[in-house]
Amino acid sequence: WVSLTTTQGSSDGVSVIEGVIEDVTASRGSEEALKESELRYRSLIEALPQLVWTATADGSWDYVSRQWCDYTGLDELRHLREGWIELLCPEEAERVLTRWRDALASGKVYDAEHHLRGRDGNYRWFKSCGVPIRDGHGEVVRWLGTCTDMEEQKQAEAALETTSRLKDE
Repeated sequence: WVSLTTTQGSSDGVSVIEGVIEDVTASRGSEEALKESELRYRSLIEALPQLVWTATADGSWDYVSRQWCDYTGLDELRHLREGWIELLCPEEAERVLTRWRDALASGKVYDAEHHLRGRDGNYRWFKSCGVPIRDGHGEVVRWLGTCTDMEEQKQAEAALETTSRLKDE
């Protein structure tokens, strides 16, 4: 690819055409590679069974996956910034938010188990994990997170505890 920029002017009645020819092949190739990478990233996220989200360095959510919207029944805009908080079980919200704020302050991985309200109004157990993405200087520039449904696992653990307790009694 070649980009040509020209200027026309007049100096003492003589037309002057100046031009710059710039090879933008590398730049176009980089743009195409970036678009391809973005497409792969989005396709991967949409193929995962987890609910996926991203946030800016300050913790404001700026993306939620289709699965997130399907589970909650709300559109993407309702979850951006801190709209996700309204979906937490009220009894667990402060604990979960404290963990999230601690991760933001420390730059360490966010990890929490909690209930999340679905489109049907019922709460299910989820394991949430947020990983800080750092720049070349080690500064957090964004967060990538997932919420994994673990309702069946929690139910199996509860059944096992009940069985163990009954056996002991």
